Formats: sequence, structure tokens, C-alpha cells
Amino acid sequence: MRRLKDKIEAIIKGLKEKNKMSIVYTYFILVPLLVIDGFLFSVLIQNEKSEQEYIAKNIVAAVKYDLQGTVQEAVEKTSNVYLSEDINDFLDYDYQSAVEYFERKLSLQDTLYESFFTSNNYNSKVYVDNPTIINGDHYQKMEGAQKENWYKVWNESEYDMILICYYDNSDYWGSVKRKISLVRNLNYFKNRKHEKIIKTDIDYSSMVQKMNQSNHEALVYVCNSEGKVILSNDRHLQLALDFEAMDASLPITYSEKLILYGTEFEIMVVRPQHTFFNFLMQNIWFILSIVAVNIIIPNVIVRVSYQNRLERQESELA
Repeated sequence: MRRLKDKIEAIIKGLKEKNKMSIVYTYFILVPLLVIDGFLFSVLIQNEKSEQEYIAKNIVAAVKYDLQGTVQEAVEKTSNVYLSEDINDFLDYDYQSAVEYFERKLSLQDTLYESFFTSNNYNSKVYVDNPTIINGDHYQKMEGAQKENWYKVWNESEYDMILICYYDNSDYWGSVKRKISLVRNLNYFKNRKHEKIIKTDIDYSSMVQKMNQSNHEALVYVCNSEGKVILSNDRHLQLALDFEAMDASLPITYSEKLILYGTEFEIMVVRPQHTFFNFLMQNIWFILSIVAVNIIIPNVIVRVSYQNRLERQESELA
């Protein structure tokens, strides 16, 4: 080890003064500064990634809270009908004429039960396999539902209550054809004569509007198990068209799965597209401090070394 040290010292002594300064500056000033700068910038970039992930997690939590709250309110709407013995008896009764049906329906409308079916952002219909009822606003024969795809999804599932996202191409022109509906089996009363289900449509437009008004700091997508975008704050999406698949090339910062009444969703937050200029401006004081250190330290060391050399030369001449 001592021999290696002696060799290095001999090599340094054999170099010219100018070369000595170059070696000292390169290996003892420049290289350590570059290593430290690289470390500091890596910490800066890692902090930026951590901050983005923290923001993304908060966005996912907010979207999840809103979505769960909206769906849970729909469940509570259906529960009013689910637990109503008067509505169950009305739907189970075998009517002898249209007059008898409308008289009984009118007496039911005089109560608060009518408010169970329509409220802000929710609209419900009950389907029953009773052939003696007459199709109307809130009560429909089961045969009308059995032709629909949403009924097939519910009927083939193992759930009494299921959330279904679908595109209703049969709806009238000008209406929102994207649907998010809660379908529930009305089987609370075990002595029922006829099968009954309730379908509650959640106002899709209000859900999109609520997400846009949340002013999230990044794009967020709520996709189903097929990868189709059900909700998003991406204003470029064509809401009048059927649900479309999400762009697979989008960089995802954070994602989380959510299951609501038999339907699986994945909430995904897209990494913001920060430009290099934005990155510099966000960390301008930190970067300026590094630049200042890189300028000051080498100048101080070079000046001290130069002063020491002058002092040595003066002492040698003396």
C-alpha cells in the first residue's frame, strides 16, 4: 500500500505545475461535484414522482368516494320500494279491468310512494310478470324488460342486485344513451305471487358533470373490466357514442380497483405531461443553488491553490 502511495507521489512530482492543477481540479473538484449533482437531481426527480403518486392517490380516493356515494344513494332509492308492502301488494294483485287497475294506482299515488321513483339524478321503473297491469311511467310488464340486454346481464348474474353500464341504442333520439343502472330483485316479501324487479337509472350527464367540476389535477379514467371508459374528466371523449376503450399508450401514475354490486371498475390516473421548462420553474431555486455551489466552490479552491503556489514561489526565491 505504501509503495502504491510512493508511486503516485512520484508521478505527481514529475508532472508540470499546470498538469498538477488540471488533475487536482478534475479528480478532486469536478468529479465530486458531478457525483453530488447527480445524486441531488436524482433525489429531486424521485420527489417529483412521489408527489405525483400522492396526488394521484388522492384523486382516486375522491373519485371512489363520489362513485360509491352516488351508487349507494341509488340503492337507498330502491330500498324504499323493496321494503314497501303496499307497492308489493299493488303489483301482486290480479286486476279484472283497466278501471280497477287505475283506481288502485291512483290511491297509491296519493301517498308518498310516488316520490320513490323519481328524484334528482335518479329515475326508477318496476317490472313485474303480472299480465293484468297496464304499462305506464313507473310500472311495466316483465316482457318488456326481457328483451333488453341489461335484463339478460342481470338474469345471467348470480346477484340479486347488480350495477350495469351499457349503451341503450333503443332510447329515443336526443337522450343520453350511455346508461349506468342499478337492477334489483324485489324479493323481500316471500309470499309474492309475481316476480318483480326494479331498475334505477342514474343520470349519466350529472355524473360526468360532477367529475369535471371536481377540477382534478390530472386526467382520471374509470374503466370497466373490459377496459372501456365509463367515466372520465377527459373533455375530448365523445359522450354521445358507445363506451370506448381507453388509450393503452397513456402513462398511468396510479390505479386502483373497485367492485360495486357485482361490477368491477378500475380507476386510473394519467401522469401529467410536464415539460422540461415546467420542471425547471417548479424547482428554480433549488437548481440555482446547485449552480451557485458549482461556480463558487471551484473558484474558491482554485484561488486558494493559486495563492498557496505564489507563497511557495516567494519563499523559494527568498
